[in-house]
Amino acid sequence: MNRFSTWSCLLLALTLTVWGCEDSDPDETPTPDMGMGEGEGEGEGEGEGEGEGEGEGEGEGEGEGEGEGEGEGEGEGEGEGECVPADDAYPGDGWEACISDDGEYHQFGDDPPSSIGRVVAFENIGDLLWRVDGAISMDDFINAQIIYGEDGGVGSRVVRRYDSHIEKPEGANCRDEGAGETWPEYCVGPASIEPVILAAFDAGIMGESPRMNARRIEAALLWFYYVSTFKEANTCASKAKDCDSSWAYYTGGEQIAGGFGLAGVLRAINEAAHQAVFQGILAVQCWRDQDNGEEAMDEALMAQAQGQLDTALDHGLALVLGARIAMWADADDATKSEHWAFLQVLGPVIGRAAKNVDEAMAGELVALFEGAAADFDAARAGEILTTLFPCP
Repeated sequence: MNRFSTWSCLLLALTLTVWGCEDSDPDETPTPDMGMGEGEGEGEGEGEGEGEGEGEGEGEGEGEGEGEGEGEGEGEGEGEGECVPADDAYPGDGWEACISDDGEYHQFGDDPPSSIGRVVAFENIGDLLWRVDGAISMDDFINAQIIYGEDGGVGSRVVRRYDSHIEKPEGANCRDEGAGETWPEYCVGPASIEPVILAAFDAGIMGESPRMNARRIEAALLWFYYVSTFKEANTCASKAKDCDSSWAYYTGGEQIAGGFGLAGVLRAINEAAHQAVFQGILAVQCWRDQDNGEEAMDEALMAQAQGQLDTALDHGLALVLGARIAMWADADDATKSEHWAFLQVLGPVIGRAAKNVDEAMAGELVALFEGAAADFDAARAGEILTTLFPCP
């Protein structure tokens, strides 16, 4: 897969729409010829715990712890400029034989992870709020909020979610009252994700800007699944069943040919990018299969597997944003605002990963998402995403 096909086609689409040369249905997710550009299993009940001090935690352990071109080009001989996996990527010669080698995810736990139900919730809420042709009613928001707030459901994990990309501050416990204010970057769920969701539900129930608030909920939930997929791959080091939750938070408990939730969104944009995330999940499974003690010990292999997944997730998030930018650029005035609401929630999320590549460009990108819609430079945002997040 040509690493430039993903973003060059998107940038071309953005340029054309900005110039007014194309019209398309603004409610359809664009699927340009793009290149490769949360174990809670019983484990968020018994195993996600935050380790040092979350007590029952998310268990006892959150322990702190394809068109013709794409279809034919992803096999052998993709030609010059193909998207070449990193030398240490799974699968590859540098990896010993492991449980992942059949290309499927195999659970470490005996029971399906309960996080599957939290991804089903995304689909059910979407059927009420953002996958509807007609008006979104107050009752739709009320029913969606009931799904969100189910006992042990997605809302129960949003409220305590932390971001494993951020070093844990001393004494941090995201289940504590006021944790979001005390540790806002680390306790991203109570600090940022949950307030967006609850405010959007409240406004939607009052009949205020229903489509914009539906999109805010969609974006915030995708943020949660993105953070949770990586978080569970980290706590998997101390509780292997959390690997199951990483897989489930991304795919909804399906194999590479399927997937819903975040996987479904990314597959609709680019199959190869979805496969890259799934291969990252298989890398995590392979590491934990080899490093199979109660507590993982091989820090090098762990970092390698988690890094592969992290890179693929960042690339996938960049593609989700790029597709939504294209939708915003192509939308009529009546629809533009709802896509902008989505981008203002999810766009700045990529700033952390972008900063790790180029701090100045990251700042420019986040400023674009946090600015006014009238000042948004879609082509420049796409260009920065292209530069910072090539295929994994």
